[in-house]
Amino acid sequence: MKSAKYVRKSIQLIVISATLTLSGCMIGPSYEEPTVDMPTHWTMSELPPGITGAPNEQVAWWDSFQDPLLSELVAEALRENLDLEAAGLRVLQYRATKVRAAWGLAPIPQAKASYGRSYYSKNVKPEVEVSGGQVNFQKGQFAIVGDPAIQLVSPPSLSVTRPKVSLADHIDVYGVGLSALWEPDLWGKTRRRIKSAAAQQDASIAEYDNIAVVIASEVASTYIQIRTVDARIEQLERNVELLGDLSNHSGSGDLGSGNVALAGSLSGDAKARLIDLKTARTHYENALCVLLGVMPGSLDERLGSGPIPVPPPEIAIGIPTDLLRRRPDVRAAERLAAAQSEKVGITKARLYPSFTLLGSIGLSASNSGDLFDSDSEKKAYGAGVSWDILLYPFIQERVRIEEAKYQESLINFQNVVIKAAAEAENALASYANALEKTDVLAQSARSADEATDFRMDAVREEDSAFDSAFTAMEYRLSQNDKYIEGMGTQAIAMVRLYAALGGGWEVQAGTPFVKEEVKEAMRDRTDWWSFGGRKRLDQTR
Repeated sequence: MKSAKYVRKSIQLIVISATLTLSGCMIGPSYEEPTVDMPTHWTMSELPPGITGAPNEQVAWWDSFQDPLLSELVAEALRENLDLEAAGLRVLQYRATKVRAAWGLAPIPQAKASYGRSYYSKNVKPEVEVSGGQVNFQKGQFAIVGDPAIQLVSPPSLSVTRPKVSLADHIDVYGVGLSALWEPDLWGKTRRRIKSAAAQQDASIAEYDNIAVVIASEVASTYIQIRTVDARIEQLERNVELLGDLSNHSGSGDLGSGNVALAGSLSGDAKARLIDLKTARTHYENALCVLLGVMPGSLDERLGSGPIPVPPPEIAIGIPTDLLRRRPDVRAAERLAAAQSEKVGITKARLYPSFTLLGSIGLSASNSGDLFDSDSEKKAYGAGVSWDILLYPFIQERVRIEEAKYQESLINFQNVVIKAAAEAENALASYANALEKTDVLAQSARSADEATDFRMDAVREEDSAFDSAFTAMEYRLSQNDKYIEGMGTQAIAMVRLYAALGGGWEVQAGTPFVKEEVKEAMRDRTDWWSFGGRKRLDQTR
């Protein structure tokens, strides 16, 4: 009954304190999402043909190249890239941090069970003082009364013996109990911790998305580089064969020897460029292996040969204000500012007193058999207050530091937005210029091919046409290589434009942050089943 009464009182105390907590004020600034004035139009006075200002609804933009292998590689990288996997684990960490912060609103319970034996020193003896003085004997009975000096008076018929008293050299104590400690969140410190942790979690998800955008663009760019290098190598090898044909029609005598040397020099230069291109291809392929999380050399058979991916005839880029919605790095910067705003309030709450409530109930006995006896009950409850008033100057400086960090995060957000807008404008200009430049290079390459074919026909008929054929061949080598490189640059420019617009991360919707095999390894090491751990581990984007 006593225990039930104590429990009722404890519950009443908790309810009252919870009411105070929920009605408590929130010390510190109220966060307001920062705003940046974004232009409603691109700086180009008129978008070039092939680019429209319609809303950009393309999610998996790499599919617009209509290259199945490219789409396959991007999808694989988004599954297997190790940087992205590490970012997913950071999301899991921040989710656990948010849950842990939420526990701060509840009392801290603790269950105890104990046994102890204490031994006493034999050289420490208790002092015993007895009050009373004489023995009165009446009708066969005696009693000790009177002075402090004890005098025993016994009749001849009465025998008196001294009682034997022995003290144990140890004491046993058995105990079980429950206790709870709670700090009511009167100033909003714990609630702000929860909000800050939630904002950090949102920022980690945005950073995960940003890594996904970077990986998709890097895979596409690297793949296009490989295809471009392959095309340049193939073109150079054909031109080297044509230089051999030119050398066969170099003429006779000293002039002919000089023509052979010229043709050999041009051929050697082309072969040297071939060596550089093959080295570059190896580097690009190894970079693609890293993006896919596989060892170098794993993609040799899969890549094979193929054409340079061609951008679609028309792409939509939306308007600049869409950057605030689509770009994950902008979203991450805003969420980090929100998290820092809450930290100002968390620190500021330390300027005010902190209250704690505590209570415990349990059983304690020297004999285990008596442990659950009603007389073994023990209980305690109370409240406390602490105030770091002597540390006020130190805490105030800490508040100023957090406030300065918050202002820095707001400036950083503005900077990220401006850089994002500049990056998008630059990518748009690069793609528009690449479209125009590729058309010019295509015409120049065709002209060089026609001139070379004409001159080669002439040199086969007369040796005197060697000089003009040699000059035409030089232009052919240069212009063909520039045109092929321009085709690759145009495709990469489109990739950069889509990346600058912040697209691609949406394809991760519904996919887990942590791969199944990683989950299994983590479950083998740690409990991820209880208290919502499994749910957090299995959560998806």
